[in-house]
Amino acid sequence: MKNDNIKTDSKNSILVDRSKLMKISVINPTRKRAKLIATATDSLINNADYVSRIEFIFRFDDDDKGSMYETMQYYDVEIKSITTINHEFRWGHSTYRLFEGFSETHNAVMKFIIGIRHGYIFINRYNDEQMHVCTGEYIVLMTDDIELTNLKGEENKITKQKYPGWDTLIREAEGQHYILFFKMKNKSRWPVVLPKKFFEINGRLCPNVLDDYWYDELCKALPTGTKVVLDWNAVHNCLFRTSREDVTAREGRKQFSSHRNKGVEGYELYNEEEMMNINKFLEENPNHKKTSQYHDDAISKIPFSKGGASGRWC
Repeated sequence: MKNDNIKTDSKNSILVDRSKLMKISVINPTRKRAKLIATATDSLINNADYVSRIEFIFRFDDDDKGSMYETMQYYDVEIKSITTINHEFRWGHSTYRLFEGFSETHNAVMKFIIGIRHGYIFINRYNDEQMHVCTGEYIVLMTDDIELTNLKGEENKITKQKYPGWDTLIREAEGQHYILFFKMKNKSRWPVVLPKKFFEINGRLCPNVLDDYWYDELCKALPTGTKVVLDWNAVHNCLFRTSREDVTAREGRKQFSSHRNKGVEGYELYNEEEMMNINKFLEENPNHKKTSQYHDDAISKIPFSKGGASGRWC
C-alpha cells in the first residue's frame, strides 16, 4: 500500500517524509464571497509544496450558510465530524459550530466554522475563533480577497533558482518565533504569518484592528531579526475605495470607521502591554537561526506611533 506521506523522486528514492513536516494553518474569515475565497484558496493550494500538511479554516456568518456549502462543494469536502465549540475569549463567550472535513481532490484538511455575525468592526473575534481550533505551529492570516501570485517553479531573477512553495519558505521558521510578511507591489504587507504562540501568550491575537497596522506596530516591540519579508507577492482583488470594491468591502469599512470613531462598546485600541508580553517571551526564547528570506530591522525597537494613520492608539 502506498504511503501518501512519503514523497519520492523518479528513481523512487525517499526525499521527504511529509508526516514529519511542520503543520501550517490558514485562517480566512469570509462573508458572501464564495467565488473570491475559492480564488484565494486556490492560489495557496497551487503554490504549495505539501498541501497535506496545511489545514484551511474558514469562518462564515450564520446568515451566510449558502457560501459555506458552496465552498464545501467546490472543494469536494467530505465532513468527518461536527462539533459545538463553547469558549470564553477575552472579549466574551462564544458558541459556534465546527465542521471538520477533508478534500480528497487536494489531499487537504478543511475546517468550516459557522457562528453569529460579529460584524466587520469585530473581525478580531473571527480570527480568535479560528485560531482557537488551529493545530498548526504557524498561522497564515489570509483574507478572502487576496490572491498569491503564481511563483512556484518559476525562476528567481536574482538567485536564478526556482521558487519552492510558499509553505516551504515558512517552514524555515519551524521551532522559532518569526513574524513573516508576504509582499504587495514589492512592499511587505499581506498576508501575515504568525506563530500560534503569539495567540496563546495573550489569549487572543489582537484588539479590533482592521487596518493591519497592528502588525507593524508589533514589529517595533520585537527583537531585531524577528520580522521576515518573504520574496513572494500577493494581489488585492477587492480593494476598498477603488472600482474593485464590492458591497462587503464598502459597507464593512464604513461600519468599521464609524464605530471606531464613536468608540462603541467592545471596541479596543492597541495594547502596549500585550505587545511587550510577546517581546518578553522572545527575549527569553530567542530565535537561533535565520531563514533564507529578508530579515527586516527597519522598524525594530523604534517608538510606537501612538496616533494618526500609522496606529489605533487613540
